[in-house]
Amino acid sequence: MDEKPTTRTSRRALLAAAGGAAAALAAQSLVRPLPAAATDDSALMVGQLNTATKETSLELQNPGVGVQNAFRVRSVGVPNGHGCAISARGTGQTTGILGLSEDYNGVEGASYTGCGVMAHSVSGTALFADNKVLFNTAGKGTVPKGKDRVVVHAFVEWSPSTLNGWTKILVTLMSDPGSVAVKYVKVDPPASEESGDTPYATSFTVYLTAKAKSDLRFAYFVIS
Repeated sequence: MDEKPTTRTSRRALLAAAGGAAAALAAQSLVRPLPAAATDDSALMVGQLNTATKETSLELQNPGVGVQNAFRVRSVGVPNGHGCAISARGTGQTTGILGLSEDYNGVEGASYTGCGVMAHSVSGTALFADNKVLFNTAGKGTVPKGKDRVVVHAFVEWSPSTLNGWTKILVTLMSDPGSVAVKYVKVDPPASEESGDTPYATSFTVYLTAKAKSDLRFAYFVIS
């Protein structure tokens, strides 16, 4: 009785079959649901909630040339007024975001056209400062003896639109004025655009009720 011929599988065929199986497994992994969110000692997983029971820390050590940030997040394509690059929330009596620096700014906010930092509270204090406060739009000036007015020029650090029709300027005399008092404060008209100068106001004038009998020092606070 004749036996059926034995079919031997070549090494090339075995490799091809193994490759096909690996490709099938890879395809399945693409459509398979992602595993549960990362837990302690696991890598962070983007696009989903990550949970942990221990603190997660990221430390920048010996950065290379040009490296300034330990962690950087950018939000792209979010409609105006909606969403944010980083959202932090503390429950109970915990702090949402804490910024700490040994020699520089603990927290810094900047914006091209909006608010650099916005503070809001439903029923508590929106902004609380536990030490001295520095405002770039506050300063001092002097009305010279024999004058009843003085022009205060804006600092170069001010925004070009700091002085406008909505600007509030508070002035407090800091030396004995005698019978003289502050009459009013006026934002000076901006330079003409036709002259090629800036279209924004760059100064304001403090007027007194009479000529100063001596150099009269004052402090001002510009609120836009």
